[in-house]
Amino acid sequence: MARLARVVVPGVPCHVTQRGNGGQKVFLTEDDYRFYRDTLAAQCEAAHVAVWSWCLMPNHVHLLLVPQDEDGLRRALAATHRRHAGRVHARLKRTGHFWQGRYGSVALDEPHVLAALRYIALNPVRAGLVRKADDWRWASTRALLAGAEDGITDIAAVRQRVPRFADLLALGPDEEGFARLRRAETVGRPLGDAGFLARLEALTSRTLAAARRGRKPRDEA
Repeated sequence: MARLARVVVPGVPCHVTQRGNGGQKVFLTEDDYRFYRDTLAAQCEAAHVAVWSWCLMPNHVHLLLVPQDEDGLRRALAATHRRHAGRVHARLKRTGHFWQGRYGSVALDEPHVLAALRYIALNPVRAGLVRKADDWRWASTRALLAGAEDGITDIAAVRQRVPRFADLLALGPDEEGFARLRRAETVGRPLGDAGFLARLEALTSRTLAAARRGRKPRDEA
């Protein structure tokens, strides 16, 4: 199924994903991770995009971002991804596609925001990179657990929803919820209940709810 045009509504959290082209690694050194994190922080601040959660994996990134205008995500991420790709390509003296197409973005209602927070934090554990979520350095998990500023994460916004982040992680993986997030990533359709989708449809003048499968009634054929 083709991916929908991005649905970006001011103030609505989005789960953003970007993968390396062909599954290639996008972070080869600690400096690569550090450069992307710092560039993302600066570009999101300039574009008025709040960063609620982030996790940098060897060959992809997961972000939970809240733009304040419809063009915020594009402004922040286009510059971040262009600069990161250019830096790595220059160091390796290579050219070609660095990222796998355009980044994915899925608007989320509140229950799915909680699922995304768990999914992002537990990604390194589920990938077998670390035993505990806070063992992974290149993520917002440590800041959210400790309530300590890391220069990028909007800790206050997350703690309004999850006063004790450790309790959320203690629930473990939500495989059904995580599967919904992965499916939505490939299509870009917002995740939420009927009321949430209706609100976004009214704000964007778009049809966003999935069409029902099956044949049309005879009188509508």
